[in-house]
Amino acid sequence: MPIKTRKFENILRKNGFEAIRQTGSHRTYYNPDTHKQLVVPIHAREIPKGLLNKMMKQAGLK
Repeated sequence: MPIKTRKFENILRKNGFEAIRQTGSHRTYYNPDTHKQLVVPIHAREIPKGLLNKMMKQAGLK
């Protein structure tokens, strides 16, 4: 189930992640509690299912 980048960013923020920098079309998030870092592509389209699953696992949300 692909979702928009904005919705995924909201999920990250609710789980303690903070945007620390943006380079081009990618934004880096960091969670100070878990010390996990995650790079999220910032595009107008939806995040594909496979990439979404990978990022959720990296963030420790799945």
